[in-house]
Amino acid sequence: MRDKRYYSLGKVKHLISQGKVKFDGDALDFAKEDFGWGIDDIFSAFRCLRETDWHKSSPKTTNPDKGIQLDYYRSFNLKGEKVFTHFYIKDDTLFIDSFHDIDRRRGR
Repeated sequence: MRDKRYYSLGKVKHLISQGKVKFDGDALDFAKEDFGWGIDDIFSAFRCLRETDWHKSSPKTTNPDKGIQLDYYRSFNLKGEKVFTHFYIKDDTLFIDSFHDIDRRRGR
């Protein structure tokens, strides 16, 4: 685990502005289920992320992406919601790997 972000938020926001974004797993479904948010809402929330929302960075352990670094963010007031997300950048594309209510991880 790293003690600083792996990816620059400036780079993340730039990729969003360029439309270079893909969703992995259930990130889009959970955003809709937890917040009623679609893609544009998620992008808007990412534009509001702050460096102080960074939680940790660690390697992704699932194949075929083993070795890719993930940045994890927790925001307790991101557009009025408690959001947990993690993402990575590969081939100049932002991959949003997870995006959901923080309490989802606590087994609400």
